[in-house]
Amino acid sequence: EVPSVLDALVRTILSQNTTQENSSRAMRKLYDTFGVRNWEAIAEASREDVIESIRSGGLSKTKAANIQQILKEVKIKYGEYSLDSLHKKSDHDAKEELLGFKGVGVKTAYCVLLFCLRRESFAVDTHVWRLSKMLGWVPPTATRDETFGHLDGRVPEDKKYGLHVLMIQHGKSCKNCAANGRVRTKGQNAACPIKKYIKVVEEEEEDKKKKKNGKRKRVVKSKGKKSVKKSKKESESESESESESEEERKSSKKKRAVSKKGKKDIKKKESESEQESDSEREKEEKRTRSSRKKIKRSKSEDEGDSESESESEEEEERGRKRKRDEDTDYEETESGDDSEEEYKSKSKKRRRNTV
Repeated sequence: EVPSVLDALVRTILSQNTTQENSSRAMRKLYDTFGVRNWEAIAEASREDVIESIRSGGLSKTKAANIQQILKEVKIKYGEYSLDSLHKKSDHDAKEELLGFKGVGVKTAYCVLLFCLRRESFAVDTHVWRLSKMLGWVPPTATRDETFGHLDGRVPEDKKYGLHVLMIQHGKSCKNCAANGRVRTKGQNAACPIKKYIKVVEEEEEDKKKKKNGKRKRVVKSKGKKSVKKSKKESESESESESESEEERKSSKKKRAVSKKGKKDIKKKESESEQESDSEREKEEKRTRSSRKKIKRSKSEDEGDSESESESEEEEERGRKRKRDEDTDYEETESGDDSEEEYKSKSKKRRRNTV
């Protein structure tokens, strides 16, 4: 029983995930370092100093941070380092306020309610949790919070405190019920008082397991029969699928052959059409060449005819000029200016000149 609510809360935080001896040692070292209930010194101290003082309780870094944070929140909310005002509040309100602090869970809150505020609640620590599952009070897969919710509603109010204390003591001292068979406290040499209840529970669990195993075997057998039928059907379907696949292969081969022939025919037709087009092109080119040659010949003939006509015209003009010259020469000879020989020489020169 701890009259100071804040002191009980700090002690319960230090007891998380450790033994009572370790948590008590950490609390003594904390008071030796900063003074008994000197909350202001603890809140304002460096984090390293607080961690060093509670190191024996385990998880010292986390616990030191949570304790200093709670002390600061309490000072801000109430103006002093005290939670004694929870004595005047209802169970629900006191529980909700405790759960509002960081690092305070269901087990921590109900331990403070049970041991400090003297409220009827069935707190569940690791020993109560383990024994409750061994006795079959809760399912083996139940969590600690689920165990608390079930037992706090089922255990009578006047039995909660005493039963809680007895289960913790038994879980620490009984070899049969201790965690991993390791006894933490000595003094209990008598036979386990709850062993017969645990045996009944174990036998019931074994019967349940056997029934489950029998159902599983039946299911396995039925599954085996079904699997045999399925395997037969699968083998038949596989044979049918194989025959169908062979037929499909044959049909695919035929289709491929037909497609290859069709492709060959198409290629032949394309080659023949290309050859025909090439031959037609060659014929057209020959035609164009011959027509061009004819046109050139006709042009050359027309040019030759025009040249011959021009030559004949020139010769006619030359002849005309000759006649004119001869006439003039003859007239001059008649006039008696030149002799007959001179006349001939002049006529030769004129011919040469004209040529």
